[in-house]
Amino acid sequence: MAEKSVHPSTTKMINNTFLVGTQYYRSPTPLPEDWERDLENIRDCGMNIIRLWLVWSWMNSAPDKYDFEDVEKILELCKQNDIRAVLLTSLEAAPAWMIRENSDCHYISRKGLPRYTSSGANLTPGGFPGLCMDHKIVQEKGAEWIAATAKHFSNNDVIYGWEPQNEPMMEGARYHDEVYCYCDATLMRFRDWLQRKYKTLEALDASWRQKHSCWEDVLPPREGGSWPDWIDWRNFALDNINDHLNWRKKAIEDNAPNHAILMHGRANTGGLLDTNTQVIDDWRLAKLVDLYGQAAFPGRMGDVDYPLSMEVTRCSCPGKVWWQAELQGGGHGMGTGRHFVLRGDKLAYWSWVAVAMGAKAVLYWQYRPERMGYEYGFGLTDLDGSGTDRTEAVKKLSVVLNKHADLFNAAKEQTNEVALTCGPNSYIIHGVSEFMATAPIDSIKGIYAVLMEGDLGADVIRADEEAVDDDYSKYKMIVMPCPTWISPRTAEKLREFVSNGGILISEASFGQYDERFLASTMVPGMGMDEVFGVRRAESEILSVEETKLKYKNVEIPSRYYREVLVPRGAEVIGTHDDGTPAITVNKFGKGKAVYMGSNPFMEYFHNRNAELWTFMQDMTAELKRAVYTDSRKTQGRQLSCGDKRIVFLFNHKEEPVETTLTITNEQRTPTELIDEQKVDYQQKGPDIRITLNLEPFDVKCYLFG
Repeated sequence: MAEKSVHPSTTKMINNTFLVGTQYYRSPTPLPEDWERDLENIRDCGMNIIRLWLVWSWMNSAPDKYDFEDVEKILELCKQNDIRAVLLTSLEAAPAWMIRENSDCHYISRKGLPRYTSSGANLTPGGFPGLCMDHKIVQEKGAEWIAATAKHFSNNDVIYGWEPQNEPMMEGARYHDEVYCYCDATLMRFRDWLQRKYKTLEALDASWRQKHSCWEDVLPPREGGSWPDWIDWRNFALDNINDHLNWRKKAIEDNAPNHAILMHGRANTGGLLDTNTQVIDDWRLAKLVDLYGQAAFPGRMGDVDYPLSMEVTRCSCPGKVWWQAELQGGGHGMGTGRHFVLRGDKLAYWSWVAVAMGAKAVLYWQYRPERMGYEYGFGLTDLDGSGTDRTEAVKKLSVVLNKHADLFNAAKEQTNEVALTCGPNSYIIHGVSEFMATAPIDSIKGIYAVLMEGDLGADVIRADEEAVDDDYSKYKMIVMPCPTWISPRTAEKLREFVSNGGILISEASFGQYDERFLASTMVPGMGMDEVFGVRRAESEILSVEETKLKYKNVEIPSRYYREVLVPRGAEVIGTHDDGTPAITVNKFGKGKAVYMGSNPFMEYFHNRNAELWTFMQDMTAELKRAVYTDSRKTQGRQLSCGDKRIVFLFNHKEEPVETTLTITNEQRTPTELIDEQKVDYQQKGPDIRITLNLEPFDVKCYLFG
């Protein structure tokens, strides 16, 4: 899969201004009588870019009939107000005529049930979730509409770029937790994919441990049974989504070559979602586009999910600009339910977290609260379009970011010494065996929470090579949350990493399944028992009740696996409550490998505790923190721009807190950029310390140099 180079238009735009904007139009709302006033108010709020959804069923209501009038009028208002626009094409609402003529093209679930089209929570004009793209007629007609639309707007200089699809995923599963698609067209494409991978039927049978007389007999799995067929079935689906994005993208590029291609992943990102149903791989998707981003609705995410999802997004598109493409702009709810009131100060906090993590654009979902359908709410404004404390917060943010646009656009993310591993194959295994992939996902969230509270950022790297072959050598520590499966190549890299001086920490069940997706005869698997200096003797999965791992003078709460370990050269540094070995450390080459016979990271995600914090403080003692605080409730983070440092201080809690921020190896006078207040600080040797009281969700931003 060829990776897309960065389009020059994105670089030019970003160098001129910092992008702050909002989702605005999704057929049929907002209504036309609101457009002129709204665009003026958007400009006055300091926003300089909007997104418009171009919905197939709304704009192509009859064959060869295209209605661009709404979009033309809004783009003209954008031009009058010096606002740029992103156009998102949505084939996920099929026109009524298309559905009538192709009634055999619906998505089919693993239970054999069609997902019939109707109005949807995010696509009220009807035709949701669209028709299965594996049918050639759907591809042809969809590409025709995208091409005609792109050609029509190709010379419009208001347009910044195009998104070929909203949050690419297995669309049949959106708002519907089921596995898709089992239609005949998809089965044909799956068999073609298998033939390209295995070449011969004998090779497929050897991998799946099944027997077939011909390729036509090969069927995808529907129930849990074995792993190899599910691994192929879901990896095919991941590749298949990219294949469809390629023809959508080509229809745009062939007809609007002067515009950039953008994309954003679903809220929480594919790195933190169940691969079996959602079918999202951020690393695969990011290769296709100029700018990659994410949707985020922190009001219904955990306090860890939001920053971790941005780490995933950032790491999935190295060398490219990433953007916060949909940040929750107002209280959320579905249907008649209302669950959350969003204050302006919390919105500002979310926005600054994205900027501090390297986002080069912040777009909100959305400007006005949605007035039609089930997805009611989320707006920056009141229902009548009048301003709120949220619009004031956005205006203040935009003023600061654009006053220092060159600084923030050129700033680089902090260099992290820690990396966390993830990979879709582990998610698939857990998703099939437990009908959800919560175990590895909860574990990565838990360890990230520990690191974040200790002012340590983390990169997210792959434990496979399906999309990228990450370089492990640039880290000092790699942590492996619930690593049920890793690739042989990953095992080789980890062995080299530890041998060269790295610190490796793994939760239980490392490499429980081998490269053939058979249960490993030795755990840790993939030959890594030598690196860890230990093997598993017994294993059980616990019920909800937690277990305890005794370490020094504390008892670390844990859950899920309980493994009894047999050291083979490793030192026992922790035990189960019955005294059997539970945590070991082994010196290997110049480094060390720590193995934990349970899943304390998973437990930490559900229940924060001081005991795991104590353990991880010991484990990370050798790591450097460029900036840090004295409280687990606050966090320091930095960006760099040449010899300048932009240091952020966050209060992550909804309560006031007093904290001290330490900026290491710094002797220059700080300037506060958000409130522009004088900074009281102390010089302590080579470091600067700033002590202050922070309000709930308070943010400070200091410039040095």
